[in-house]
Amino acid sequence: MKKTKSYLVVRVSKLDSVDPIAEINRVIDKEGASWFGKYGRPIKMLKLDELCPPVLVLVIRNQKHYESATYEIIGQSRRTPKSGMFPDYYKSVLRRISSWFKIKHTEKSVEINDLIVKSSGQTLAEALHGSMSAHFLCIDRQCNDYMF
Repeated sequence: MKKTKSYLVVRVSKLDSVDPIAEINRVIDKEGASWFGKYGRPIKMLKLDELCPPVLVLVIRNQKHYESATYEIIGQSRRTPKSGMFPDYYKSVLRRISSWFKIKHTEKSVEINDLIVKSSGQTLAEALHGSMSAHFLCIDRQCNDYMF
């Protein structure tokens, strides 16, 4: 079976008056990796070898546009990881977190305008504006081997 380059996109916010992307980056800069905790409904466990490469894209709304950060996924869990390997502000919200992804910086940057949601064929930008979903599995619009 041919693998299609896929991206797990998770929408984040400054719900706790904290910039989650900046906090994740601080941990990665200090520890080499960080656990990202996804609030709410869990994301089903991914077959990381099928994501090709396993990439997480965090998107956050900043006034009228979305900003994104791209990471390589190097692990996942439903259990709370060791303290110090995730942002400190998570300690007060651990009950809200249902899915954990261990991530590190990647050289690859992904433009959200180039991503297509696999399940609907919509651009990610359209889906972010029209859907309440917190996460999406996407492909790059430049990918020629995916048919809807």
